[in-house]
Amino acid sequence: MGEVDSKTLLRGKSYNKFIIGGIVIVVAIGWLIFSSIGGSSSYYLTVAELRAEGPSERVRRVSGTIVGESIDWNPRELVLKFEIEDTSGQLPVIYHGPRPDMFRDGAQAVIEGKYGMDGVFRAGNLLLKCPSKYEEAATATAQSPATSLPADPTPTLPPISPQEGFTAPDFSLPDLQGNVITLSQFRGRPVLVNFWTTWCPYCVEEMNALEKTYRRYVDQGLVILAVNVQEKAETVAPFAHDQDLTFLILLDSDASTARTYFTIAIPTSFFIDWRGVVRVIHLGPLTEEAIDTYLTDLLNGG
Repeated sequence: MGEVDSKTLLRGKSYNKFIIGGIVIVVAIGWLIFSSIGGSSSYYLTVAELRAEGPSERVRRVSGTIVGESIDWNPRELVLKFEIEDTSGQLPVIYHGPRPDMFRDGAQAVIEGKYGMDGVFRAGNLLLKCPSKYEEAATATAQSPATSLPADPTPTLPPISPQEGFTAPDFSLPDLQGNVITLSQFRGRPVLVNFWTTWCPYCVEEMNALEKTYRRYVDQGLVILAVNVQEKAETVAPFAHDQDLTFLILLDSDASTARTYFTIAIPTSFFIDWRGVVRVIHLGPLTEEAIDTYLTDLLNGG
C-alpha cells in the first residue's frame, strides 16, 4: 500500500511540474505578444515617454532634434555627447563611434540604446536625417519655371536607413533553393519584407494572410520577401511546403539582415515602395485588412 501511495505521489509531483512548466511557457508567449504588438503603436519613444518608463537595461529607441549648442565631439576617443529635444523635453546622449556626416544642429536623430540611472541615454546606434534639406529642395523645384532645368530621370533618394521615409538598406540572401536574392533587384516594384520564424506562433498565423495577399496582388507587381531568422533550410522548407507558400522565402542564418533592420520583435514587416523607400514599418502580426491598407498607395505608384 505504501509503495502504491509513493508512486501516486511521484506521479502527482511530475504532473505538477508539467503544469508549472506549461504556465511558464504561456506567460513567456504572452510577453512576446505584448512586446511585439504593443511596440507597433509606438515605434519611437518621446523624451517624456522614456522618462516615464524610467532607467532600464532594455534597449529602447527615442527620436528628437539635435540641440546644436550641446554637441561635444572627441575625435580621438570617438565619443560624441549631445542632447536631443522634442516638445516634451531634452535628453542628454552619449554615443561611441564615428560622427555621422549629417550630424549638426537641427538634424532629426533616432537613437537606440539604454537609459541610465544618471538620466543619460547611452546610444549604441545613431541614425540621422535632415527633413529641411528635402523640403527646401522640393519647394525650390515646385517654384522654378518649367524651362529652367530638364526633369531628372533618376531623382535623388533619401539616405539609407531602416526607417520610414528612408531608402531601405540593400541585402542579399539565399532562398530555399540556394539562389541569391537581392532586394534592389526588385526596384520599380512594391516590396513587403517580413522577418519571421517557424517557432513564432504569430508569424505562423500571419503566413496565411501573406499568401492570400500575394496571390491577389502578384499580377500587379507585388513582391514578398519572407526573411526567416536563424533557422536552417531543413526546418523552413517543410514548413513552407505544408503552408503552400508561393512567395520568396529567404534565409538570414546569422541574423545579420535582421540586425541591419533593427528588428527588435518577431514578426516585423517593412513596406517598401517602387523607389526602394520604406513607407511603413509594422511590428507584430499582420492581417489581410492591414496589408491591404498599407498596399493601397504602394500598388498605385505612391
